Amino acid sequence: MSQGQASILARLFYRRMAGRRVTLSENNPLAIIASELPQLTTEAAIGLMQEHYAIEVVRANPLVSERDQNFGLQTADGRRLVLKIANSAEDSLVTDFQIKALQHMENYQRRHGARFNAPRIVLTRDNRSQLTIDSGGQSHVVRVVTFLKGVPHGDAQPSIGYCRNAGRYLAELDLALRDFEHPGANQNLLWDMKRATDLRQLLPYISQPEVRDRVTRCLDYFEEHALPQFDKLRWQVIHNDLNPDNVLLAAKGSAEVAGIIDFGDMLEAPLIVDVAIAVSYLRLSGKDPLAGVAAFVSAYNKVSALEEREIDLLFDLIRTRLAATISIRYWRIGERSPDDPYLKKILQENSAEIFLARLDELPRDRARRLLRDACAREQAKA
Repeated sequence: MSQGQASILARLFYRRMAGRRVTLSENNPLAIIASELPQLTTEAAIGLMQEHYAIEVVRANPLVSERDQNFGLQTADGRRLVLKIANSAEDSLVTDFQIKALQHMENYQRRHGARFNAPRIVLTRDNRSQLTIDSGGQSHVVRVVTFLKGVPHGDAQPSIGYCRNAGRYLAELDLALRDFEHPGANQNLLWDMKRATDLRQLLPYISQPEVRDRVTRCLDYFEEHALPQFDKLRWQVIHNDLNPDNVLLAAKGSAEVAGIIDFGDMLEAPLIVDVAIAVSYLRLSGKDPLAGVAAFVSAYNKVSALEEREIDLLFDLIRTRLAATISIRYWRIGERSPDDPYLKKILQENSAEIFLARLDELPRDRARRLLRDACAREQAKA
């Protein structure tokens, strides 16, 4: 089947889906994020740490998560840790992949110096990196990681200085992951840009026709023009979710990046996808919507050179990530419980819609030239 035929079939599918709810199956990428979160009590979390890690916890605070259950821990000896209970719908091979990736990065830092800061795996009292528990009739894989000091960038407007620092930081992280391989790297995840066309099943949830049409056009272009180029690109394991909540700053209002957290969306994909995802959140309010993007990409390129074909695809990959953010947000509003803490967090967030609309006003060739020129200028300074 050609890409064009696939696009036509997808549009027919959308028309059939209008007004219907999505039916989930085991291999549907929505299944994990639609599943009920683990329900471990605070007392059970504290007891688990004592029994399996020989660590006395004096306080355990629940942390908001998309599909897992997390606790921030304060230990009796003054340490801060994070207990992560994986969703029962997540393949244990994927959980092992995430753990091995963090250990790989720790070993990389030992060999090359600490060029970035990421959580480290804490071993159990019998030197295991993970364990399996039963809770609420479900089996869950548990791991503990170190807590990183820093302030989440969050909703603060990104400065150009921050954009440059974040670009350099992600480049260093991607270099560390370049030679990492694991059989769990191809996890079934709707946030996987390779599967962006699967987002069509969520289009009926977008209540605003103008937004739905914009997202549809974006997915059409991705499927017909960008996706066929993926086989020609460099692939590796990527972080896949460098959103502002996953970037820690040295202090509030600082442009200095202190660390990167939340490696739960990691997978193998074209390298440029990692860049596109990160810059899709650099939604500056000034006249030039790509000012932050250009600063990030040029700084990334200085540490780890991007290929011309990667730069030329970037504009449309940014738009595709925005389409995913918008689609999944509307789906959550339509399907999740009103008291879902993760839903509450994103309910008022519409900056992705605004940013996608602004990018749609830019001629594609102009955007490509701007990003090429930004990388070329930075290389000339080197």
